[in-house]
Amino acid sequence: MKRLNIAVLVVLLLSLLASACGGGGNNEPDPQPGDFSIVSAANGALSISGPAGSADPGTTVSLQAPASGSGTAAADGSVSFSGNSGGAASVVVIHVRDGVTQQASETPVSLASRVTAPLFSTGAGPNDLLLANDSLYVANSLDNSVVRHSLSGAQQGSHSFPLASSPSYLELEGFDDTLWVACNGDNHITGLDPLSLEPVAGSDFVLDHTGLDSLAFIGPGRPQAYEQLLVVPLAAISSFGSPTVYDSGGIGATLTRDGTENFRFNDDALNGQTVEIIPTTSFFAMVSAGSIQFDDNFVPSAASSSFLTIGSTSGGDVHAPAIRSSLDLGAIGASEMALTPDGRFAYIADQLDGKLYKVDLSNLDQPQLVRGIANPIVLTEEFTYISDLELTPDGKLLLATSFNTDELFVIDTASDTVSPAPYPGPFDVSLDPGLLAGTIGVETDGSRAWVLYAIGNAVGEVDLF
Repeated sequence: MKRLNIAVLVVLLLSLLASACGGGGNNEPDPQPGDFSIVSAANGALSISGPAGSADPGTTVSLQAPASGSGTAAADGSVSFSGNSGGAASVVVIHVRDGVTQQASETPVSLASRVTAPLFSTGAGPNDLLLANDSLYVANSLDNSVVRHSLSGAQQGSHSFPLASSPSYLELEGFDDTLWVACNGDNHITGLDPLSLEPVAGSDFVLDHTGLDSLAFIGPGRPQAYEQLLVVPLAAISSFGSPTVYDSGGIGATLTRDGTENFRFNDDALNGQTVEIIPTTSFFAMVSAGSIQFDDNFVPSAASSSFLTIGSTSGGDVHAPAIRSSLDLGAIGASEMALTPDGRFAYIADQLDGKLYKVDLSNLDQPQLVRGIANPIVLTEEFTYISDLELTPDGKLLLATSFNTDELFVIDTASDTVSPAPYPGPFDVSLDPGLLAGTIGVETDGSRAWVLYAIGNAVGEVDLF
């Protein structure tokens, strides 16, 4: 009987072992660490991306089971697609490079690992957060204080307001270097030195009811300053209850530095929410929510249209700013607004069902809805109150906080895509899985984001990609 050569037996055994271990038996190499970046959400969703040259252009890139998902390499060989981990701790990416099928073994980075919550504690009832001077300013509405913190949370200074004044909103205007504070409790707009937090002489104004019906709640929002004017949105609620009654006298006030004010911006609009000075112009954009009503189960709904009002802050009589145009947004319950750095677009959030809207401001006489009721930017299908919007300094990303789900959403402004690569979903920024922290505000320097918790009395930090 012919015997096999010992060397041949060794080769056969090695081949069988390699096949049994999933190696080159299928003409595919063992998985090796690669250049792909994979980020995972708590629900198993994945975002997979690779730089130029990661795969041959036009070839399919896929995930090996139990993970799932696939995409096509772009013309430069870069890769970006979504998938699911299928419960796997390590994910194998199958791709073709230089005509050869390869496998890259990658360990996903979790979104949760990029969240520090809490970063530091605030006073009671924090309502607004502001990033300026390499500091984080917090308005504590129940503690009646404004506190300046370092970016790591160390307290750098504070200012106390009278009992029940309820400081609620903050804005720092560069041209006069004044930190403006809107107090909901006593309807004062007060200017502070942003470094010492000492009051600025001649910069304390009180909103008047003159010319309006008797109000139960004026509700001054975040002020904006421009030249001789302070512009302040007003909720202007005449009575709370079922139904809540809003005053029709105006959605905002203008305060000149001599203390004179004018309320009447738009008689068609109700319930002023937020105002922004449009970059590179002398005009402002103001959002009004319309009438928001609650049923017996405290579920809110919009009973009238929201409006975007464009007004002038200069020229003519500064005591009576002119209204340039007004855009009916529909019954969306509009709340927060963010303007792109070039002033071209306004993003507007609703406070009812987790949607964003987009308005083109290139023609201030006729602003145009780009994403309206018919085609909103949908952050989530669940009910959620979008409590704040903030753009990164370069305008490429829009951040949105959800008050009642403690989530931070990321939107790509070039495509209006929610959770673009490398984000597989929103950040879970909750302080405790079983407790609502009430994420009410967000600030960002482009690489990090800080979130404010109205119920949790804290600030958290998110490391952006």
